[in-house]
Amino acid sequence: MDNRFKWINTEIIYQETRADELRWLITKEQICDQQTNTTFSRSILRHPGVAAVMAINEQREVLLIEQFRYTAKTEMWEIPTGTLQGELKDKQVIAKELPRLAAERELNEEAGYSATRFELVKRFYVMPGTSDGLVYLFLAFDLSPKKAIADIGEVVTKVKFFPINEALNMIAKGEICDAKTIIGIYAAKEYLDKNL
Repeated sequence: MDNRFKWINTEIIYQETRADELRWLITKEQICDQQTNTTFSRSILRHPGVAAVMAINEQREVLLIEQFRYTAKTEMWEIPTGTLQGELKDKQVIAKELPRLAAERELNEEAGYSATRFELVKRFYVMPGTSDGLVYLFLAFDLSPKKAIADIGEVVTKVKFFPINEALNMIAKGEICDAKTIIGIYAAKEYLDKNL
């Protein structure tokens, strides 16, 4: 399948930067399907990926934050998550930061905690029809409070630990509708079930 498609041209439409750090690109890409000899265009969000953290405390509770999301225009319960630092290479955004380091940073910035142990449990795409951004999902353990320093524009309104069954009920009731958070809660449930 890799040889079937040939990229003819990539035009950068928009480049998101924050504090001189490349966050993502929106590109218009011209692609040729060599099997049918058809050329078409796609707009793609080129992204360095994100690190998401499902923190679990000694009481076997999971950490969620409530924050305002500008795209959805509402507050949402989520797990701490942040974009990996990126750089431009051949009209692509390449991560220049290890996902684990981003996970540590985001747990601190968004939730006000540090952890001594992180385990990468899943990697997944959220919107593969639109973006190449991978989510690196970590479980974090051995937590301790640490002064939080949020990014400009981030509005975290609550930081709270929940028993795993309560978090699962929040999913069932539609109170949690963020995909990475849902996957994170199920990953925590799986871990907790295996480590009674």
